[in-house]
Amino acid sequence: MNKINLKNIIKKFSEIGSKDKLKSILTPHRDWKIIVVTFFLLFVVLSVANMYFFTQINDEKIFFKAEEGEIEDFEVLDVSGLKETIEFFENKESKFNTLVEEKFEIVDPSL
Repeated sequence: MNKINLKNIIKKFSEIGSKDKLKSILTPHRDWKIIVVTFFLLFVVLSVANMYFFTQINDEKIFFKAEEGEIEDFEVLDVSGLKETIEFFENKESKFNTLVEEKFEIVDPSL
């Protein structure tokens, strides 16, 4: 039974692009090496993040649901400020519409 020698595989994988010392020749081996290493690193990072968030949600540390006695009074929306803002934009819209409807006299400078 053949044993898989991990050191030989890593050595072969790292020697693929080492023939060109100046890295002036574009080879598909180098491109595939970059793609595989990037994918592997991204996979590891996302797996660790997934495990972290799973444990945090499972322990109810993230998205914690407050009990009934812990709910505090929230600030009520400032309705007067909201009405002033709406009025401001309505006035702005009406001024714009009057400017669009007005016809300006364009003087021809050649006359």
